[in-house]
Amino acid sequence: MKKIIASVLSLCMILTFFSTWGLPVSATEPVSGIFTLLRELSVMQGDPDGNLRLNDTVTRAEFTKVAVAASSFKNSVATNLAISPFPDVTYKHWAASYVRVGVVNGLVSGYPDATFRPDEPVLFEEGITILLRVLGYGNSDFGVSWPYGQISLANNLELCEQVDATAGDYLNRGQVAQLIYNALGTKIKNQNSQLASVFGVTITEDVTLISDSLDDPAIASDEIHTSSGTYKITNTFDRTVLGMTGEAAVKNGNKLLAFVPDTENQDYKQYLLYAVLPGAVMVYHNGTMTSLEVPDNTPIYKGKSQSSFANLKNSLELGDILRVKHSANGIDSITCRSGDVRGPLTVSGTGITTWETNASTKVMRNGHSASLNDLQAYDIAYFLPDLNMILAYSDKVTGIYQNAFPNKDMPQTITLSGKEYTIESGSAFSALASGGAFAYGDSVTLLLGKTGQIAGVVSPSSTSTKNLTGYLLETGRKEYQEGVVDSYTGYYIKLVFPDGTTGEYTTDQNFSSYKNKVVSVSFKNGYARVTRINESENLNGTYVHTTGKLGKQALAPDVQILDIGTVDGNATSVYAKIFPQRLDGVNISSSQVLYWEKNSAGKINKLILKDVTGDGFSYGLLTTASNNTQSLSGTYSYMIDGKLYQLNTRGSIFNLTAGSGIKIAGNAGNPDSMMKLNELSSGVTLKNASELTYQNTVYPISSNVSVYKKSSGYQAEYVKIPITDILMEENLHFSAYYDHKPANGGQVRIIVVY
Repeated sequence: MKKIIASVLSLCMILTFFSTWGLPVSATEPVSGIFTLLRELSVMQGDPDGNLRLNDTVTRAEFTKVAVAASSFKNSVATNLAISPFPDVTYKHWAASYVRVGVVNGLVSGYPDATFRPDEPVLFEEGITILLRVLGYGNSDFGVSWPYGQISLANNLELCEQVDATAGDYLNRGQVAQLIYNALGTKIKNQNSQLASVFGVTITEDVTLISDSLDDPAIASDEIHTSSGTYKITNTFDRTVLGMTGEAAVKNGNKLLAFVPDTENQDYKQYLLYAVLPGAVMVYHNGTMTSLEVPDNTPIYKGKSQSSFANLKNSLELGDILRVKHSANGIDSITCRSGDVRGPLTVSGTGITTWETNASTKVMRNGHSASLNDLQAYDIAYFLPDLNMILAYSDKVTGIYQNAFPNKDMPQTITLSGKEYTIESGSAFSALASGGAFAYGDSVTLLLGKTGQIAGVVSPSSTSTKNLTGYLLETGRKEYQEGVVDSYTGYYIKLVFPDGTTGEYTTDQNFSSYKNKVVSVSFKNGYARVTRINESENLNGTYVHTTGKLGKQALAPDVQILDIGTVDGNATSVYAKIFPQRLDGVNISSSQVLYWEKNSAGKINKLILKDVTGDGFSYGLLTTASNNTQSLSGTYSYMIDGKLYQLNTRGSIFNLTAGSGIKIAGNAGNPDSMMKLNELSSGVTLKNASELTYQNTVYPISSNVSVYKKSSGYQAEYVKIPITDILMEENLHFSAYYDHKPANGGQVRIIVVY
């Protein structure tokens, strides 16, 4: 039998005590699981109050009673016995019947003075000798060296596993329970059956408890599916042991009496699944998000099926409970069950009152730790009662409701401004279906849930008590498909907001003069109205990420930052959503701050900047250039991210030379502008993939840097290579091209290796 350490036993299945999944096992006695089995078999009981009294010593009479009750002679015990087996065990003694059966069948014996001494504590060596006799072993098996022959045989049979006692020690109730349990799982001498077979019970090792009716409807409510088969259970089965591997005591081949997990060789942890990524599994454990590296060949149990992680990982969902068995070799196996995920729920202005939240409820909003007070109206929330956690999302998209599939009577997906979205909730279905609040052609705001599906639908004017503020990308007239056949033409505007999402709205006039400006949008009679936002001039300074401050102003942990590249209404819109880490150490002038907004805590939660990082532009390498100043025409070839482009101009030229790094605004194939980058040449030292040095100044390297290897010869050729290819190379010369100084938000965009 495998070793079952005492610390495991507090996790055992207490069939008569616990019933609720997700609650910790409340038993404090270390051998309570073993007592469950012994109590079921009427071998050992607690006191009348149910106390196990594990530290109480056991008398010789008490040990004889449990040994006989666990033996094949258990049914030989007579009641109303009128024979006294020993002078000090008269027929009136409570244990007389058990002592007599023990003596008659050679299990116990008295002392040379013809006494039994029933009230004396039983010694370790006496106890194991009695159990060896219960298993069919006798004097010929022990040898003549008392008690070492008995101890040696007991150790060989693993009868003493997890019993902290030796010769001369008195046994307590906990040690006796462990000894009896070990004996029940031991084979009787010269037989293939365990001692437990006298009860119609088999104790089997390496059994994994996989699932019950809450995991798979194909399993009956009074059954549990295991790696060894499906067994009957009581309605008080403790579900916290699902997913564990250990020893199962099964009666008559179909009823699970008790389960003892084996954690000596495995470390069990329970996780709540957040997301399955290509290289990792993101989970919550003890309220903290962490990642697991799960090999594709890892066995995983789900419902009544066993498969590999590679086959089942795409079916796993947010909120699933993963019971993971760890060992020194990594992850041995996973048992998965569907978690209790409630929602989606659209948060109202008064917060959440539907769920049983409390002061200890943990909130994660858009992946950041938050509180219940941080939830905002029109957030989409999910409640995970297993973790007492709320996951909330503020993702929204606004556009024009154009079509529904398969039809508006039974919409499953809809088209919003040319893009399809899947409906997740019943409330969204009702709002978008025939007879709902929204018709084809309406401007609507979709509230997106945890998987980017439609969890709620509201009017664009409902999502904020303030006007919507963003960067105006497009405006004019366009034709919209309305339903399957009809179409209409109307004015529209399209904006990008500080969180990087876009919204498209119908208007009753042309707002083209506002293109590439930061604007505020309000609504009147169902149409959007645009107002220009004046540039903000009262915020500036250096952003320090460790303090979270821009100058003297603090940024919120979930701050939304948009960096735009141009305010020229005739140019192509340029913008990038950035994170605050990108601004660390960057000095931002007041003229670069176009808009900022504070949350209720007084921290900046929305920020629109003008060309601080340059991350919205494209960057490339000009390979050839030919300018004709007389005809104002030019021919250029350039590479962007390894792709070669050819450009011929008429009426304009770019004053550039071949071999330069370039910054491009607009369409890559037909740019609005093409500007030369700043060059670092002789003396460039590449420190790593994210930094290089030049004249004792550190220049950060863009995560999207393009590295080109230039061939020697008259006609230079360039090949894009990974930056890792040159990190360990020696005797290489570099030219690096950057847009701004690091203190002004610049980064190295292009590296040419000679």
